[in-house]
Amino acid sequence: MVKIQLNEPVKKIFPKWKITPDVYAGVITDVSDIVQIPSYEGTETIPRIVFRIKLTDAELNAELLNSTELTDNLPADVELPRFVKPIVTKGSGTYANSELYNLLDKSGLMGQFAEFVEVASQQIDFASPEGEIEFAKWIKDNFINKNVKVNVGVTTAGTAKIKEIIKFV
Repeated sequence: MVKIQLNEPVKKIFPKWKITPDVYAGVITDVSDIVQIPSYEGTETIPRIVFRIKLTDAELNAELLNSTELTDNLPADVELPRFVKPIVTKGSGTYANSELYNLLDKSGLMGQFAEFVEVASQQIDFASPEGEIEFAKWIKDNFINKNVKVNVGVTTAGTAKIKEIIKFV
């Protein structure tokens, strides 16, 4: 399991892949603690939970970019990150649900999460470092090894990215 450190370049942890944009099957192999990721401009950091998703689709045609060791990274080893804000909010009116709220809902874990928050909030403050750790631990414990369908898109640089976790299977 790879741990993401505050100043460790994300590019070093997740190799760049070229994949045809499509819907793929996958499995969540790891969920990080709440980590600080450099913003696009690099002027600040933003909190995120990183879901590592290994694509398991038999039809996957992937090419590892910027590497001469293609034989060590076969398409069966394609892992892509999905960066999610560590916020659970229900939208209303013109405001959308948070992505983490939608993931809890799609996975059928919303009831269990509500119970966890109700019990844990009596013992810890979720705004404290201890609360963040407990929150991230619960997310990690309940999402690892879940099978998913993901929508893979392409960045402006032509590399693959997970646009959305569509559903849990």
